Amino acid sequence: MTTIIGTRQGIYSDSQVTTGALPYLAEKIIIIDRTVIGCSGDCTAIEKFLVWYADPDNVDDPEYDEFEDFAALTLNENGLFFWCAAFGPDKVIGKSMSIGSGSMVADTAMHLGKTPEEAVKIACKLDMYSSLPVQTQLLHKGKKKK
Repeated sequence: MTTIIGTRQGIYSDSQVTTGALPYLAEKIIIIDRTVIGCSGDCTAIEKFLVWYADPDNVDDPEYDEFEDFAALTLNENGLFFWCAAFGPDKVIGKSMSIGSGSMVADTAMHLGKTPEEAVKIACKLDMYSSLPVQTQLLHKGKKKK
């Protein structure tokens, strides 16, 4: 589980990955061909999606079984998009979207005027599957803020 927020400016994430009962900290935001990507959910499903996203012309569309579920936010010059195992892409027309176990907390914080970074920090305090530090990748910027 996780907390990931996408805006028109960037993708913002916590740092906790949980596999089974094992939580650990890892880089969670990646860039593929000038697209910033943040994913939440089953690691196998995420890997299938990322391999396909990196080379859709040469990799078959991924197939997911009933236990493989994920959500992803992609951000590029064409906008912010939502993907999941059942469909995608859906263009997000709102100012932001969040995914993961901390998404309700993050959405509430954003609604109350917090920045994406502040919203992820608040989610990390209240969601046991989200942990600091906050990771930020802005669109068209080469360096991640940590």
